[in-house]
Amino acid sequence: MQMKTMRLRFVAALLVTLVFLTAASCLKRARKPAFMPEPASTQPASILAQMNLQEKAAQMVMVNLSGIHFPSRTDLELVKNIGVGGVYRRRWTNLSRAVGYIADVQVAGGQSRLKIPPFVAGRYTCGIGQFMDDSAGVTPLPTQMATAATGDPDNAYLCASIAAKEMRSVGINMNFAPSLEIAPLHGDSRFATSRFGSDAEQASRFGVQSVKGFQENGVVSVLADFPGVPDTPAGEGLPFPSIDKPIRVLSMTDLQPFRDALAAGADGIAVKNVVVPALDDEGLPTTVSSDVQTGLLRDMWGFQGLIVADAISDRSISDNFESHDAVVRAVNAGADILLSFGGQWRHLTTIGHIIEGVNRGEIAQETLDAAVLRILQRKETYGILSAKPPDLKSAARACGQASSLAATRNMLKRAITLIRNDGNMLPLSVEKYGSVFVTGVVGAERMAQILERYWKNVVRFESRAASYDKWSVSERDVSRAEELARGKDLIIVCTYSTGRLAHGQETLVRRLTKLGKPVLVVALGSPFDITFLEDIHACIASYGPSAPPSFIAANMESVVEFLFGDCPGELKHAEGFTGNLGGRIRFEANELVRMPVGRLPLTLGSMYPRDFGLTSADLVSSARWDFGDDERADGIVVRHTYENAGDYTVNLNVANAVGNVSALSFPLTVAGNQ
Repeated sequence: MQMKTMRLRFVAALLVTLVFLTAASCLKRARKPAFMPEPASTQPASILAQMNLQEKAAQMVMVNLSGIHFPSRTDLELVKNIGVGGVYRRRWTNLSRAVGYIADVQVAGGQSRLKIPPFVAGRYTCGIGQFMDDSAGVTPLPTQMATAATGDPDNAYLCASIAAKEMRSVGINMNFAPSLEIAPLHGDSRFATSRFGSDAEQASRFGVQSVKGFQENGVVSVLADFPGVPDTPAGEGLPFPSIDKPIRVLSMTDLQPFRDALAAGADGIAVKNVVVPALDDEGLPTTVSSDVQTGLLRDMWGFQGLIVADAISDRSISDNFESHDAVVRAVNAGADILLSFGGQWRHLTTIGHIIEGVNRGEIAQETLDAAVLRILQRKETYGILSAKPPDLKSAARACGQASSLAATRNMLKRAITLIRNDGNMLPLSVEKYGSVFVTGVVGAERMAQILERYWKNVVRFESRAASYDKWSVSERDVSRAEELARGKDLIIVCTYSTGRLAHGQETLVRRLTKLGKPVLVVALGSPFDITFLEDIHACIASYGPSAPPSFIAANMESVVEFLFGDCPGELKHAEGFTGNLGGRIRFEANELVRMPVGRLPLTLGSMYPRDFGLTSADLVSSARWDFGDDERADGIVVRHTYENAGDYTVNLNVANAVGNVSALSFPLTVAGNQ
């Protein structure tokens, strides 16, 4: 009886919404879609033929869920009785609650009239644990910027693959990732680590591999943050932020990663509320711009996947468009899915605007059907139409696997970038420093626990209030840190920010440097931290995410191992090695090998250009050579003579300061005598 009452209330609410919607503004007549996608099978078309107008409209709306630990009754009613096409949520309590929550939603979808399960979407650039209060049991993957710092796009594929398998196991089948914004060279550095860096070609290479990793493992990849980072913020007469570059520059910068990722097969793209005058001369934001969505994405780029109008209910839209006008414009512009944030009434209103737009002739029936068919096709392609609700046992087996954790540790070590190392402070030596003080806003407790395996005298102080005060440090905590640091041989400070370093953290580092002791800074978040700090002896960047403290500190084991020199190496040059027959060829490990590997994927002021990263020759302590002709030798510098001309593969095992071995190989061509 209670469920029946709730159902009646929802139906009544929908009817009330339709009755009281205001008249639409004068709009351009809806233009027919540029194409009608061919279904992969007859099932999507068959389902479409059975749908009524309300069900079609609801399929185009993705709603954010309001329940905290469990979906609310209104959440379930939206899925079961209204039939929304997708649900969006990114924050979970823990793995168990996520599985239970999503299972309830999927069951509700299976109870809808046509039994169409919804897309279950999130926004994760480094795995589902990124926004879990307790991320135990899942893999703490590197951020996009960390994968870019490794220099190897295969790592983007690997990260996305692991993330997709874990997402799929808990029932998440769509991810608003990768983010393909280009990190600006100057200005806004917020959320920098969620981007691949400041170079368009770099973002393209890593973005394409990330898309493949997600989609080949069962998760729809929706390219996030199109068309890029604004050049000009909203305000002072500008209703929306804007990207002001001319089309020639846009094509080679902001647009390139999105274009390349769509060409590589990405099935979705999310457009946000940014104006691009070079693409839309009316000054419309991309969420409602036909020139951008249909003209550029559909007609010019030939994209046939899903276009998502991200945050159509955003305040910037509601302040500048009447809500009915905005929804109709977005659908006519080419959007297949409208991402609706807010409560039940707002979601119902968005659905109602689509229904009314069709009834008034403002939205062509062909436009509506084309969008819904694209949605159903992707649900069929990814097995969502026949998906079973997730279960905790299967999810627990799929998440946090030993192989995934090992791969993560290796990637993170390859990503960590040595930015400063005065006096060869790194790698750390137990003999050199007898006592250590560790402090910071996050991660200090965990780091100190690990350091106690190396040193008996480790003192720690983590500013407890920092995470609740935008990562700032109070004067009281700064003074306490100074007091505890006095007399210690080494000071380690864990900084963290998602943009500009909080003033209290700057003060903490500056005051500790005045104690006259070596100071090592570990930037756990944005690498921009280093640009605000002076007079420190050493600094590394690990490119951590915007996430709860437990997730930020989850990979601290790898960070500490790196500090002690346990980091992989790579060849500085991958090809082009030659020699002459009969000549003694000189091989020197320090000239061939780079350790550590990490390089800045963006520019941090004039002192730290893109690809900057220090290499410590001291990390290469021994080398073993296999010259490919059944001859071997040991030594950092060796010489070898080949008896026959030809192509050889030289294998090199280099050991670092802690005895960790990196196995490397390279081709060598030995030319015959003329």
